[in-house]
Amino acid sequence: MSGAAIVRAILAADGAVGALVGDRIFYTVAPQEAGLPNIVLVKGGLSETLMLAGESGYPEERVTIVCHGADFAVVEGLGDAVLTATKDKAGTFGGKSGTVWRDDVEAGDYLPTTRTHRRVVGIKVRWR
Repeated sequence: MSGAAIVRAILAADGAVGALVGDRIFYTVAPQEAGLPNIVLVKGGLSETLMLAGESGYPEERVTIVCHGADFAVVEGLGDAVLTATKDKAGTFGGKSGTVWRDDVEAGDYLPTTRTHRRVVGIKVRWR
């Protein structure tokens, strides 16, 4: 289990995100034939709080969510839906108890070779 798998479970279950991307949620890179819009989840670091008695038992992972779309308005809307779906989320996802909160990552750009706009947002996931 990873933080990315928890985030995927949250996004796949969210009606607003599903209405925009369907099942086009991928890990690391989207296939070339993937339609737009889509989401790519990128793992970005795993740590665990060290307590005086040892490790806490709650791994924490940064997950970067990259929203791809044909225009700026699409990726802005998709990014907003992703942030709403993951905002202060807590519960059981994929059999693991987890908590999700927003990280300080936020960026946007344009990929001219594929004519794709991107919105990049970061979140953190802690689970047990």
